Amino acid sequence: MLKISRSSSIFIFMLLYHTSTNVQFINGQRPTTFEPLTSSDYCETLQYALLFYKYNRAGELPNNFEIPWRGNSVPQDGDFCNGYFDAGDTVKFVLPMASAMTMLSFSFLEFERNVEACGLTELFLDDIRHGTDWLMVAHRSPNEMVAQIGNAKSDHEIWVPPELNNLERPVYWLNPETPGTEVAMEASAALAAASIVYRTRDAGYSEKLLQHSKQLHEFAYKYQGNYSEALPLTERGYYLSTSGYNDEIVWATIWLYRATGDKKYFDDAKSYYKLYGIGPTSRTNVSMSWDQKSPGSSLLMAKLTNEPEYHGDIEGYFDNWLPGGVISKTYGGLAHYDDWGSCRYVANTAFLASVYGDSRYTGFTKQQINYLLGDNPQHQSYVVGIGPNFPGALVGGPYLNGSYSDNRLDFFENEVALDYNAGFVGALAYLVNPKVGDALTIRRPTPAKDLHPKLWETDTWLNNEAHQYLSTPASPVYIPAATTPPPGMPSTTLPGTYPPTSTAHPSTPTTTDNLPPTTTSYSTSSILNPTTIRNILIGLLLIIIL
Repeated sequence: MLKISRSSSIFIFMLLYHTSTNVQFINGQRPTTFEPLTSSDYCETLQYALLFYKYNRAGELPNNFEIPWRGNSVPQDGDFCNGYFDAGDTVKFVLPMASAMTMLSFSFLEFERNVEACGLTELFLDDIRHGTDWLMVAHRSPNEMVAQIGNAKSDHEIWVPPELNNLERPVYWLNPETPGTEVAMEASAALAAASIVYRTRDAGYSEKLLQHSKQLHEFAYKYQGNYSEALPLTERGYYLSTSGYNDEIVWATIWLYRATGDKKYFDDAKSYYKLYGIGPTSRTNVSMSWDQKSPGSSLLMAKLTNEPEYHGDIEGYFDNWLPGGVISKTYGGLAHYDDWGSCRYVANTAFLASVYGDSRYTGFTKQQINYLLGDNPQHQSYVVGIGPNFPGALVGGPYLNGSYSDNRLDFFENEVALDYNAGFVGALAYLVNPKVGDALTIRRPTPAKDLHPKLWETDTWLNNEAHQYLSTPASPVYIPAATTPPPGMPSTTLPGTYPPTSTAHPSTPTTTDNLPPTTTSYSTSSILNPTTIRNILIGLLLIIIL
């Protein structure tokens, strides 16, 4: 049975206040076994993955908000104050936000029965609606859409709870003169998917979502362009879409067909799919992500048409992730696509495999998700509160050789973000009950409002200690030797190079794949103090060194 610890809250500022706990031990020793997980365990983990989105909410929160250590934030955003913060920062990057909302709706549509069995339907729908409400507000007129709110460089120069962020936060717009097809198409997909979710729950809301989706699709297709070019030069490196926008065109068009049943969208989707080479892309060394939607499009077309072409494309994608495929594997068997946020890629693929449903690939889903929860040679969980050794959220994860250290100086391994948790949510929802029709006996998770009340005593820190760090200036930082990559990893992945100077992905397993995992432990500290905050600031400042 899973053990949910006091540090079970996912949001990064909760971690800042309460603990800088790293590797934990039982009676001074690492655990040597992994206890099999039950449906109830997956339900608990799913609840925490969904609560992450509540912890990352921006703007004005309801009076009865069940996370008492969160409060209203960023009123300077005006009409756009709500929505979601991206990660541990308070920037609103619309592309990954919209992508996360699409994946959440996709997950709910596929595994609603399991979500209901866990008693998590209300929480799940609330997460989706908070995001889609904001996307519609951000779509101010048919040909206008917000691309980003906040200056990322300035935001990353302070380390405070969002409630205390008083920075000026510019709004960067997409319009016919400065288009951004990736963002507008992904927002269209998110709203179309959510319209299906709400079709029988709130017909008026569903129709409103659908109208915005159609307008965004028309805008994005008529005025095509990479959204990064609509941003100032200083903002272009944070979520740079290296795959372009053709994959989002196909992805959004398929979702609009699913939402409307309009054959025009279906015909267009088939045409775009071939024109933009979606199938061949899915079969290459890629991963479903906030940037790359080709695998998801192949999956949807296979499910919609049952045609061999599309089945071959998505199975080619999955085969790349299995043992013997081109995606590298860590020492313990985790499929490893990229050093930065390795867990998110495998979680996304695990979710897609669960939707496809072929037993050749659903085994991959269970094995990989269990790896993330601690079923690995190090018995290292990569999800906060889950298992005896854990860091924060669904963190970035290990390097290719399987080594991992819970060190805030290394944001490759330890950053958390909206897109990290989205596919993870879907895979967890599947694992609650993979066999449709099986009877479930589930211990429903404890309601959020009743979780560990001592965790919520943050008022003193928010009102007093944090203020002195609001205007801490940025300065050059020395990167200690302890943060260098594990043996065999290229220097281009050294934390401090942001974004990485290389995004190449190994096409075959390397010799480092067979190295034993490094086990580094760190001491723990209790309530946050100035020394700890100074160390945290050093980690944050690494992000802004270009």
